[in-house]
Amino acid sequence: MAIASVHTVRKFDEVTLDSKLNVYDEKSPTRKDEIKLADFAVLTYIFRGFPFEKIDKIKIGFYGEQRERKFNFSANYKGKEHIDVNHKTIECHKLEFGMDGFWGSFMPKMKTWYSVDPPHYLVRYQGLVGPPGSPKREIELMSYEVKSNAQ
Repeated sequence: MAIASVHTVRKFDEVTLDSKLNVYDEKSPTRKDEIKLADFAVLTYIFRGFPFEKIDKIKIGFYGEQRERKFNFSANYKGKEHIDVNHKTIECHKLEFGMDGFWGSFMPKMKTWYSVDPPHYLVRYQGLVGPPGSPKREIELMSYEVKSNAQ
């Protein structure tokens, strides 16, 4: 998995932030068991492309840090689950994100559920708003529709 481009729009009460990020000339390409992120905010969206059922774990790094880091962060595939949202049952792939090793057992995990059917949209998120110490939140899909490009 690799990031080529990310376009995000974040709406807050006092402002809307619209940003575009392009990745150019990556010097050390990511390995098959690793992904690098430039922004924590895109974590739940980029994992729509996770190779579900093909691998159990993928390491998560951030641009600007070295491969040999003190704390390792990863996503673990936890299998399929049926999620009930808005009076509808959706079959989902479940991922769990967290720190590896000793400290990981003390830190809260983030959990995401993506639809089994492509394009693997986010159905539910449980976890922190940001880094450790930030408030917890749960996001759940209200509706999803595919719009036709035909005019």
